[in-house]
Amino acid sequence: MLERRREVMPGGTVRTETIEDHESVRRVNELAFGRCNEAALVDSLRANARPYVSLVAVVDEEVVGHIFFSPVSVESEGGDFNAMGLAPMAILPEHQNQGIGSQLVRKGLKKSAGALAKASS
Repeated sequence: MLERRREVMPGGTVRTETIEDHESVRRVNELAFGRCNEAALVDSLRANARPYVSLVAVVDEEVVGHIFFSPVSVESEGGDFNAMGLAPMAILPEHQNQGIGSQLVRKGLKKSAGALAKASS
């Protein structure tokens, strides 16, 4: 039987990233992935992707997680469409497996749908 993970961030919240969060987001990505590639990807996407959704998870006033959604074009025999792609998502190692990533994904999907609809109008 699969154990359900906790879906609560005690003392935490998910919110839109601000410019003041950039260094913390870089740190979260570097520590979560053990390298700087994903942090550099976030910097590049911030500079070039429109629209984008960038959210942070904050616990006790510390950024402990980050997720980024940016536009992608999907082409197939059935037709082409635009969507928002998720990458990367990072959680500090000591905060993993606590439902933080799930909360970031859920809130990010909602915000991404709105951002894509707004960009299409």
